[in-house]
Amino acid sequence: MKWSFQFIAMRSAIIAASIFSSFILHSASFSQSSPDFDKTSLALRTALHFDPVAEGPLKKLVQLYISTGRRPELPALYLSHLSQYPDDANARVALARIYLDLNDDRAADFLRDSVEKHPQSALLAWTHHQFLATRLEPRALDELDRAISIEQSTARRVLWLDELLKLA
Repeated sequence: MKWSFQFIAMRSAIIAASIFSSFILHSASFSQSSPDFDKTSLALRTALHFDPVAEGPLKKLVQLYISTGRRPELPALYLSHLSQYPDDANARVALARIYLDLNDDRAADFLRDSVEKHPQSALLAWTHHQFLATRLEPRALDELDRAISIEQSTARRVLWLDELLKLA
């Protein structure tokens, strides 16, 4: 009984986050057609703050900075944030994913250091797994297994476990 309550609560939270992300993305798309770069960037970064593994906001944010010729500013913005808030694991997830999306050479070292600094961050472990999997590293499965074991969200654990079973 307790498990089903947790599952329903987590599912509701995921649905609420999806609705919020959709709202932010719609607002960001509208803002992107206007010259207000800062407003669009803030909306997308806010969406990533609430869900650092959301694909849509990440892709749009990276594209916004690339299309306006401000590509170097995006990682610098997150590095500046992390200099003020070094324990923000979600910002580390977002920056790692930005590095990966930009094919930035700093991704490997940054991810390794972030996982060491935040060994209990399931999202960092999962992001590290994705990075290792793209490089066909055998330890990618171990990192996914570790992410599953420390993730508290039942919904995410179920999704990641399904992924692990498909890869094993």
